[in-house]
Amino acid sequence: MAYEVFDHLSDAVAILAPDRRLVYLNQSALDIPREELSVILASAKGQSKFELALSSRNWTIFTYAQEGMTILICKAELGLDQRAQRVKTQFSNQIQNGITPPEAAARLLYQELGWKWIAVAHYLDDDRFEVDAFLEDGTLYGPLILDIADTPCEVVREAENFVYLNNVGKRFKSAGELGAQNYAGLVYRSSCGEEIGHIYMLNDSEEVDITATSCILGVLCTELGIFLELESAKQALETSREISLTDPLTTIANRRAFDEDLQSGLDTANKNGDDAVIIFFDLDGFKLLNDAYGHEVGDQALIKTAEKARDLCSKNCKIYRYGGDEFVILSTAPERWYRDLLEDKRSMLEAYLSAQGFRNLGVSIGAATYHEAQSNKENMLRLADKRMYEDKRERKQTSKNEVA
Repeated sequence: MAYEVFDHLSDAVAILAPDRRLVYLNQSALDIPREELSVILASAKGQSKFELALSSRNWTIFTYAQEGMTILICKAELGLDQRAQRVKTQFSNQIQNGITPPEAAARLLYQELGWKWIAVAHYLDDDRFEVDAFLEDGTLYGPLILDIADTPCEVVREAENFVYLNNVGKRFKSAGELGAQNYAGLVYRSSCGEEIGHIYMLNDSEEVDITATSCILGVLCTELGIFLELESAKQALETSREISLTDPLTTIANRRAFDEDLQSGLDTANKNGDDAVIIFFDLDGFKLLNDAYGHEVGDQALIKTAEKARDLCSKNCKIYRYGGDEFVILSTAPERWYRDLLEDKRSMLEAYLSAQGFRNLGVSIGAATYHEAQSNKENMLRLADKRMYEDKRERKQTSKNEVA
């Protein structure tokens, strides 16, 4: 007998000699735990078909006699524990592949249980919920906003555990319009027990496995609640980090953000063989403005400066408030800001401030590239700062000469 024909079957295949000696196992049969395989082989006596419920899964076994040999073809059905573990793994994998959690949950329920209508919803308030994913015979619809009153979903929200309702079409108008006969639902919650939403399913057939439905639905509600809570915590952490890197007055990035971005920007520029530039600038006459008109007016000047400087930045630039009235720009496209263009940007910024009522404010600027600083970050910072103060002195001297 040629056994190779069984090698690649997904079903487990075992072949016994007339003396009950084992002569062949395919790979699927080799994967069966040894003690379970022994039970299967010992049970295959004079039966053309029989079933075994073993610890890892339930088996349906078909036996055939051929050329004096006994061929066993073993079809496995996972037990609920194994199905639940598989669903958890698939849920995680689908999310990692970019499928949204509500859609992943809905599709897995359809795949595992086959109910006709499946919905994953979150609560908007006490009266309404939004369906994030709605499957009808496997086709995705949504989102939908629905009222919870006088629906079977109201029963689910008030319940602590899994809810199953038969004859649901006669008891609730909305379900009856769909042609539904039964309904199953369960609330999913945060770790502290707060209700987030619920998953519900309807079917137009009475042939449903309630035990499997309760188990798989429970698994996915738990996984969905955990995932959404982790996402919420991650978002809160990201928001907190964003706040820590933002200047509260001007809403642009702060010095801490600059320190982080500078190193990563220089590393990227160095890796790509590119250059980078930093541009320091501050406001001439800012202290006089503050002393004469107060900090509220001074704050407005800083806000307007940040707004205009941000507008003047290209996609390769980012502006930061370095401290007080001092700002810094980091650019990975030096030619856009360096040399002649610097003077143009200064003129536009001063003109804007004048138009906003800050006619006595000027702008001193100093810039340095990474390459001219011998690829040394500290040298680059010192050189740009030095050039800014040299520019400030020159402008003051020019102003004095003009007055004289």
